Amino acid sequence: MNKILLFSLFIFSIASCDNSDRENITNENTTNENVKQYDIEVTAQELYSAFASDNDLASDKYNYKKVKITGIIDDNLKKRRSRWYINLKVKQRFGFVMCHFSDDFNNENWGFSRKDEITLICECDSYKSMVKLSDCRVFVE
Repeated sequence: MNKILLFSLFIFSIASCDNSDRENITNENTTNENVKQYDIEVTAQELYSAFASDNDLASDKYNYKKVKITGIIDDNLKKRRSRWYINLKVKQRFGFVMCHFSDDFNNENWGFSRKDEITLICECDSYKSMVKLSDCRVFVE
């Protein structure tokens, strides 16, 4: 009987160690991999259309979240009130998605121009028909 009890404890202890080792390996892999930089992935057109069709629903879904947004630059890089920004093109005639860059943005290395496709990580803070993103950074994989 004692042999069976000892054998059972031995198996249990090995199984416990094996599981904890797996958890440690999993945690190491998770921390070493790129941490997801955004909450939602969307195109400029999808974001604009969401706010145009139902502002309240879109606000609940996107506002105060990190958004990975892809779109076509509608005009050249501009500066307004000491903040650099671009507008992303949408199909609506007078519509656009305004993307304000972070305070530490350096325009000297800006390699994009009008009609280029760009992907940004930004925080959404849109309201009504003004679709606006702030603290934008160029997404690099």
